[in-house]
Amino acid sequence: MPPKPAPGKKGKDDLEDYTDVHTLPPVNTVNSTILLRTLFSTQTRDKLQKALIEKLPLDQKIKLITREELIAYAKTRQIIVEPNVLATLPPDDPRVKMTEAEQLAKAACDKVFELSVAARRAKKERIQKLEEEAKLQQQTVDVKALEQDLEQLDQIYNFIDYPINKAEALAMAKYNFTINCVIDVKQVMKEAETEEEEEELSTQEQKPQNIADSSDYDMHVKFTERLNQLIEARAASARNSPLRFLYISEFDFINVPQVTTRTNESGEEVEDKKEPEIQLVHQLSIKLEYYGILLSKYQKFRERVPLIPLMPDKEALTMIEHLKEQQEEYQIWLQESEHQLNLNQSQKSLNEGNQDDSTMKEQRKQDLEAEKQLRAQEEEDRKRKIQELRQNLKVSLDDVRPQNFFNNNIYKRDFVSNKESQNCISAIMSAMVSQIANGETQLQTNLTQEDENDGSTEAETIDDLFDNFKTELEYDLKIVKRPQTNMTDRRDNDTASLSNYRQRKQGTQAFASQNTIIGDVEYHEESDKSKQPLFKLPKQVSYNEEEKAEDICIREKKLYNNLVLPGLNRHLMPQVPSKSERIRKAEMPQLYPFSTLPVEDAERALILRTFQEMMKANQIDEGQSFENKHTKYKAFERSFEQHMHPEILRQVLAEALLKEPDISSMYYPRSDKLLLALYNKIKNTSGNTDEPDNQRNWRAAYRVMPDFENWVKFFSEDLVVPISQNAKDSTANLKYQIDEEMIPDQMLDVDDQRIQNIQENSQLYYPKDGSTMKVDTFTASGHTNKKSVVFKDNLSFGLRQSKPEEPVQEEEEKEYGLYTIKRQGGVEFWMNFENDTKLLVEAVKYERNPQKLIRIDPPKPTAEEIAAREEAIKQAQAAAAKNKGKGAPPPVIEEYKEPEPTWEPEPLDFLDSQFTSEFLHSEDPFAQITITLQNGLLVKFLCNGDIVQQTEDQIFNQSIEEKDRVIIAKSGVVVRHFRNRDAEVLFPNGETAFFSKKEMMWTLTNNKGRRVAKKAGISWDIDPIPCATETDAVSNARMMIREDKVMTIQFADGSLYCQHSDGTLMKTDKEGKEIRIEKEGFAPVIARRDANKDLTEMRVLNEGASRMEMFNSLDRIVKGYLMETHLPDGTIVETFHDTNVFSQSIVVRHLLKRPDYSVISVDSQGNVDIMSSNARSAYNEANGKRAMGQDFDYLKAFYSRLGSFNYFGAYHANLFTNNWMNKPSLFTVDETYQFQYVIDGDFGIYKLQNPYLGYEQLPPEIESYTHRSNQMKTDNGYELEDVGGYRNPLTKYFLLPRLFVINEDGSGHELLTKEQLEYYFRIAKHRIEAIKQRKTVMVGNTIAKTHYFVTKVKNLQDFEIENQQLKNLNFPKNAQYALLHNKPKPTQIQDGSRFTDRRQAPSQFIFRQIFEFQEFEAFKQEAFYDDFDRFRQWRMSQVRYDSEFGITHVPLKDQVLDHHKIEDDEYHSRRISQKIMKERRNKRAKFEPDNFKRDFINSTSHDEEFNQFFRRGNSMLDRDFSEGPYNRNNNNVDQSQSYNHQQYNQHHMLQESVNQEKIRNIKKKQEINIQNQLQDIRRMINTPTFMPSYFQSKEGQQFTKVNQQLIQISKCRTIHRSRLLKNQQ
Repeated sequence: MPPKPAPGKKGKDDLEDYTDVHTLPPVNTVNSTILLRTLFSTQTRDKLQKALIEKLPLDQKIKLITREELIAYAKTRQIIVEPNVLATLPPDDPRVKMTEAEQLAKAACDKVFELSVAARRAKKERIQKLEEEAKLQQQTVDVKALEQDLEQLDQIYNFIDYPINKAEALAMAKYNFTINCVIDVKQVMKEAETEEEEEELSTQEQKPQNIADSSDYDMHVKFTERLNQLIEARAASARNSPLRFLYISEFDFINVPQVTTRTNESGEEVEDKKEPEIQLVHQLSIKLEYYGILLSKYQKFRERVPLIPLMPDKEALTMIEHLKEQQEEYQIWLQESEHQLNLNQSQKSLNEGNQDDSTMKEQRKQDLEAEKQLRAQEEEDRKRKIQELRQNLKVSLDDVRPQNFFNNNIYKRDFVSNKESQNCISAIMSAMVSQIANGETQLQTNLTQEDENDGSTEAETIDDLFDNFKTELEYDLKIVKRPQTNMTDRRDNDTASLSNYRQRKQGTQAFASQNTIIGDVEYHEESDKSKQPLFKLPKQVSYNEEEKAEDICIREKKLYNNLVLPGLNRHLMPQVPSKSERIRKAEMPQLYPFSTLPVEDAERALILRTFQEMMKANQIDEGQSFENKHTKYKAFERSFEQHMHPEILRQVLAEALLKEPDISSMYYPRSDKLLLALYNKIKNTSGNTDEPDNQRNWRAAYRVMPDFENWVKFFSEDLVVPISQNAKDSTANLKYQIDEEMIPDQMLDVDDQRIQNIQENSQLYYPKDGSTMKVDTFTASGHTNKKSVVFKDNLSFGLRQSKPEEPVQEEEEKEYGLYTIKRQGGVEFWMNFENDTKLLVEAVKYERNPQKLIRIDPPKPTAEEIAAREEAIKQAQAAAAKNKGKGAPPPVIEEYKEPEPTWEPEPLDFLDSQFTSEFLHSEDPFAQITITLQNGLLVKFLCNGDIVQQTEDQIFNQSIEEKDRVIIAKSGVVVRHFRNRDAEVLFPNGETAFFSKKEMMWTLTNNKGRRVAKKAGISWDIDPIPCATETDAVSNARMMIREDKVMTIQFADGSLYCQHSDGTLMKTDKEGKEIRIEKEGFAPVIARRDANKDLTEMRVLNEGASRMEMFNSLDRIVKGYLMETHLPDGTIVETFHDTNVFSQSIVVRHLLKRPDYSVISVDSQGNVDIMSSNARSAYNEANGKRAMGQDFDYLKAFYSRLGSFNYFGAYHANLFTNNWMNKPSLFTVDETYQFQYVIDGDFGIYKLQNPYLGYEQLPPEIESYTHRSNQMKTDNGYELEDVGGYRNPLTKYFLLPRLFVINEDGSGHELLTKEQLEYYFRIAKHRIEAIKQRKTVMVGNTIAKTHYFVTKVKNLQDFEIENQQLKNLNFPKNAQYALLHNKPKPTQIQDGSRFTDRRQAPSQFIFRQIFEFQEFEAFKQEAFYDDFDRFRQWRMSQVRYDSEFGITHVPLKDQVLDHHKIEDDEYHSRRISQKIMKERRNKRAKFEPDNFKRDFINSTSHDEEFNQFFRRGNSMLDRDFSEGPYNRNNNNVDQSQSYNHQQYNQHHMLQESVNQEKIRNIKKKQEINIQNQLQDIRRMINTPTFMPSYFQSKEGQQFTKVNQQLIQISKCRTIHRSRLLKNQQ
């Protein structure tokens, strides 16, 4: 708009005429400002500012507008008026309410408008001139060239010192005006590349070491604040604001003259020197012009790209398609009616004489016209409806849906009453799917009655992912009624229900291949993780809840079918096999006559050889030679296989890909399979410690309409291309255009500030202990977040950012008095275990809560003070009267003001004075542990040794009175906290204490019922509680029951049992040294006390190095107590005071001992030591070689002077700054101890020199590898892999690479080494709920072993029941009745279903089968390579024979070749040779893994060992608890800490008897194997391809050398048999 005239000046000479504005061509302009933000000195700033003001306007396109000019212009146009004039303006004048920022913005907008009009007029004159010149020359104007010229930049308006703050930038946007380009100039140093340049640059201006020391620092701060204000203004702007057209560009200024050499007219070389400020002006002008061009292209980009909503209304889309079809039908009808009308007109002219016919046709014409008008009206209605629907399509459904769109009841309907099942990820995902599907069903409406009857109308869903199973969801949610309604008939009686249950299980397609029911035992595949919701159900559960869990499992498996995984649905494989099945069947047996190995071994060797080539070609083996290769890179080391069905393989691959490994694949045409390798790719092969081993970058496609800055960064480089060059200066005269092919078809209509660029950068290190260290940097919506993770064996852990705890704002929620533990934020340590238990270590601080403010009224004045004040007033009045008329000023009489009351915090009361812990007076934070279990139990281990337990219901259910419970360290006292801030203290001897927050009073009750009230340090007696006492005549146990439902039993041995009213159970041993505390739903805690271990700090520190050899926790305690917490997942946490030798201080240590033998140590100073199960086993194997559970070598990494700092394979984390990096860190050392792999608190990842090298004696070096063979090459040059040698236990374990063979049907198997399975074998060996068997089987012609593992399915509830010992003690008879009636009522399972009967399902066991084949030793590899070489030579000769003597099929005359007949004839001819080749090998059944599994499962019902195991497993939850549960604390050194090994010993006695029998069977099988190998040798000798002088060959000598004992045994057996035969004769 043109600027409005100022009031009072409306003459024609005062305002320029803008009536021709609409006839002027548009101009391309850009508004810019230049910020000289970071310069080294004020002299440089003055020089540059002067150059910009003087030299920049020399470019005709650039116009400078200073802040002073804007102010003068505003005053001239009366936008800024004088205050006296402003007071005379009417109230409705807009200038009255204008701020200073708005006045300048209005002036800038009008000023630019005037300048742009002048530019547009000049452009119009230029265009007219071009047209006139073309007319005179009788040429047509080049329209395309003219358009390109019009698209170039016309004007640049560069503002100086404007805008300077956020308010001015927002005011500019108010007038639809903004700065488009901000150039941020920063001075940098130029680096010398040669020695000559180094001399030339020696005189350049030096950068200050600290920017604050620069003479230009004040200006730097000023311009930095100005830049930040502009960025904040853009972030605060609306989506359609002009501020979104703001782009900030960084420009590096080098204060060095530019010297160029040129040749003058005489041919001499002349140096031209250009000053740095001149270079700056020239480069800035080029940059401004380029960004102006980009701005015009960006505006065209916005016009060209259509926007679609994020969630379009699919109903509206369907309606539009329906209306468009009706429009097409109308157009067809309209054409037919016009044709009919024309036909009638022609017939009318022929039959003009027939009056009746004319009347009929006229009537028909009128009817047609009426119908035409009616249909035309309908067409108009359709167009209007389409327009309305298209308007609706511009709105996303997520913007119009109400907050209560998703039904919370639908979300909760999928969950069962069991907390452990509710917290499964699959259950949560299933509930979300149900909720979304229900919401989509609510949106579906019937378009017309026609569509209601049309069965082909397809229902719409929120995403294509849910289309496949939406109908089933509607059945589950009772939205649509199921066709069959015979559910109630399944539950008529127990027998029928069990039968139908099995039929449902075995008949379901998703479970058919994984479930097997034999008798009362149901087997599940262990790798089938989708069964977790079913496994986590409690023993007693309704049928309806069990079906919910099954539906969740089925739903999760269906989701796996939609994943794109390698090898599944032929992904990464040819869609059509390169060889048909007939050809493959014909070609495969061709190798068999050449193979001296069994056929199955030869096929396996071919696959392993292909894997070997793939690892070498893709540098998976890091380019190492065969002698130095690690076991993980040797294909022939993988003698173990695990076969999986397609649905199991999907889960295994999906879980493996969560760790984001690199993928390498190769198609195997011989059997139409895919060979897949998941590995860690090392890109930094040079060993440069400054770069990580691998880096990955990923960026999502930009899907939303970008703002100008993001468009320049991510689109302009590909979209804007140069098209012409008109001068020698290629940069200055380039013209640009948009590449039409690169313009997106459509983009999402979403605010760019909410999305922006989405990218991820990963930096990885791969230590030699097999772990992976990774730091991910995520960028989204302009924010950057970082995350670190370490994958170490079965553990994943890392550091992450945390925010400090926010203060409570509501007054009624604030706590006054006592103290609060507050999270400090910063960096926290997290860890996830494989059973979904989570560990968190965070920094906390103990702070006293503020005291309530009380009003302190001022003291009232005394009578003397009042009299003195009145006397002073009288004296002042008398003096005033005396001086009256003398010109003296009257005396000032001070008016008395009553003092204001003050507010002060009330003093500490009696309770606050009791809390004088050292933690309250410390300025440093402490470490606190939080363990979250899947059943919703939270256990916190405080830095003072106390233990806090809280259930999920206590957190989210406000109706539960109890908030949490704290177990006080050392004393074993339980403190219950309530929501109303009351508290109850439970003592092991039956005493209780109740605190009322409202009355601030304690009520104490001793174990005999006497009660005392105490308030503010004053106590008094109150009415006692009646109690009854009885002594059992048989056991001599003394029982006491109080009226408040507290019962104590004093046993004859002196131990004391106590049951409190809330169900808390406590048992104290006869010496008072051990207190066991139990409560249903909470983890049991054992408090062990030893008064002799309460040592002084000086004594502990003086012990020094002697404490490093103390590995028993009870020996290390220094404060006389040890707290032992038994978590439901089998973890035992030991809490005690210990010494930190490195920091020379006493700390509270929490030692987590996991059932898988992994150990984590956390102390109150924030030190975390991690020792995985494999690392612990490695140190035990390298040193002590003790049985797992009695080893202690790993403890040296926790108790030595440096802890785990110098222990390879162990990780150490520190959350505070008390380390050499002075920041939080997580690190481990490499195998040479020279370097550390470090992730610091800023989430940088490095490989640094080990600062603790030489600080103490390093662990002894271990031999890395022992070769079994010295011959590593064949005669033909093939390299052999030395397998089976000794490995370094510290480096032999690894996670990747993993090798898979995937079949065409989606099934497959994984190739494994012994090291990959060692962890599983170790855990299965010590699981009491597991049994293992190994059998020797024949797989074709080769011998293999099958390992079978059967494990009882146990959830956390089962472990919790095992941990509860105090409910099943040997109580006296007189206590049975009291125990029965004193127990709190268990919570009922909430089940709203009509089926309330409980299931009688078979016992559930998980099953795993692993095949172990014979090792491919060096001589077997050599034999295979020789055979394969001869086979290839034969194949080459056959190719030559087929090419030279091949048969050519020529069709007969006038006939066509029958290719199908020719193919059948060729196949039948090949089948003859195929049959001959197959007959030359021994006939064996095809290798089917399922057959071995089926035979094994069927045999378990007749196996006494398994029957005993099943009986023991079935009675696991209902056994007699007087025997005591199995103590899973196998890794505790002190056997006195373990309780009741009876069941464990029974299991091992049974296993020992089985092992003895296995040993006898092994000896027999060894003899059979010897005979089979000798028979194989004889058979090979008789074959033509086998050398007759085998034992004289190198292979034969190698076989004789390796198998001397085998041959001697065979000779002895032969002699013995011959003697027996002679005796019989």
